[in-house]
Amino acid sequence: MKCPLCKEHIKRNSVKCRFCGTIVDKKTEEIQYIKNGFDKIEAECSNVEKQVSKRSGFIIRWHKFSEEELLEKIEKIETFARKIKADIENWKEMKKPILSLKVFNDDSVKLFYNENARRLHERLERLQEMIQFRHPTVWERIGKVFKIFYFHVVERLLPLITGKMSLGFKRQNKIPGNI
Repeated sequence: MKCPLCKEHIKRNSVKCRFCGTIVDKKTEEIQYIKNGFDKIEAECSNVEKQVSKRSGFIIRWHKFSEEELLEKIEKIETFARKIKADIENWKEMKKPILSLKVFNDDSVKLFYNENARRLHERLERLQEMIQFRHPTVWERIGKVFKIFYFHVVERLLPLITGKMSLGFKRQNKIPGNI
């Protein structure tokens, strides 16, 4: 049997071409669904990978996407991967047509999903490391200093000062007056 895409010889019972990765068994809609899902996920991972180092500004440059935005995109990717897994589990529970039961007996859908999920997990870990350890721009370093300053002054010092002032104000109100 030949692969429809690369025309290389493959085994007759192959689900996927070992040369180009094309799904050979067109009857297996579950595997095609998983392949399409992971293709979309790979495209989104590539998009996030580009966004990690994308910068804006002319003289003072900053990262176009914040760490929070990028991590949120990774969370969406993980959610989509969990949806694919849930769909596979639902197919088993719904006892889809005989064709699907045959595929599940071969465990090819599970193997195909597990292989893709493992690669995705490794890629997402690399992406998270890229995000976490990306080199901050000068503007981001200045912003971080201001955030620390704001935290110490507004969050810690002002409540302390206003607390003492209000205590002094309360003491003035406790002065006994005429009855």
